[in-house]
Amino acid sequence: TACAYILKQYGFSPVIYEQADEVAVGASGNAVGLYNPRFTAQRDAVSDFFISAYAQFYNTLKCINQEADVGFDACGALHLINSPEKEKRFHALKKCWDWHEDHMSLCDSSEASEIAGIKIDKPALYLPDAGYVSPKKLCEFYARDVEVRYNSQVKDLSSLSVDFVVICNAYEAKSFQPLSWLPIHTVRGQITHLSSSPALSGVRCNIQYGGYLSPQISGNHVVGATFQRWQKNDMVQEGDNLENIDKMKRNLSVMAHEVFDVSEARASMRTASQDHFPVVGQVLGQPNTYVATAFGSHGLVGSIMAAHLIADKIRKVGQPLPVMALNALDPARFIIRAARKGKKL
Repeated sequence: TACAYILKQYGFSPVIYEQADEVAVGASGNAVGLYNPRFTAQRDAVSDFFISAYAQFYNTLKCINQEADVGFDACGALHLINSPEKEKRFHALKKCWDWHEDHMSLCDSSEASEIAGIKIDKPALYLPDAGYVSPKKLCEFYARDVEVRYNSQVKDLSSLSVDFVVICNAYEAKSFQPLSWLPIHTVRGQITHLSSSPALSGVRCNIQYGGYLSPQISGNHVVGATFQRWQKNDMVQEGDNLENIDKMKRNLSVMAHEVFDVSEARASMRTASQDHFPVVGQVLGQPNTYVATAFGSHGLVGSIMAAHLIADKIRKVGQPLPVMALNALDPARFIIRAARKGKKL
């Protein structure tokens, strides 16, 4: 839907072929999704993509918020420094990324507590522009002025009478012959909704610690999320709810002895690549065929930037990212690496 939204703005007439009877029935169907950049200690291809994507997404949401309710709230996010590795990485990225204090700062536990609205006993990295949105509502907004052909299952790309194709169907990108070799996989994730309580009601921003806790949203707080590459089903599991709650309790001592009421839970399958970086670009050997997939847990932020990159390629205009980042996103990178090692995909 992000690709269709951007292409529509550039004057194209996109058509979405959706095998379900509505948009966002998979991992994008969550009622609440937290957005952040992906952190790297140094400036590299990964950071260049996600820094730009984060800014692009935030600005896009601010514009959308003026005309539609997509559940957007830039409530800020505290990323707790709960390990020596994070302390080293967060201090390095703060120095290397060199963002203004208005957009990124390091704070001690006292400052973090004031920001969070509850007691925090660890220092943290604070991103005031981070927040949450409804992925479901956002997808519906992206697609609202676009032709969507529901209950459509495309098995052969050559059967489509179109000028170009963008393959953006997550793991099922492998179902098309030109990408059957693509080294991507699914990662199951379950989120848990907790009914608000006196202990939770004071939370004012997203708190992230390897898991996450959201502020109160429609009477609930979202806690998540599990990462299970080995599981292939989207059935809700009570054990995953307990895991999400236990991780929160271990990282937020103020919650350690509280009892929480689970109001809802949802499980779905994310898609990730072999090197944990999105796959965005032209499909090798396939003119007018593009792909955008494998965003992992950063689909909200990554997809809108990917949409701009693909639209620029189709329009044959300059790309907004350094060549190193574009090469790192290119699906051909896996073939090139394999060839260097004398292997085949």
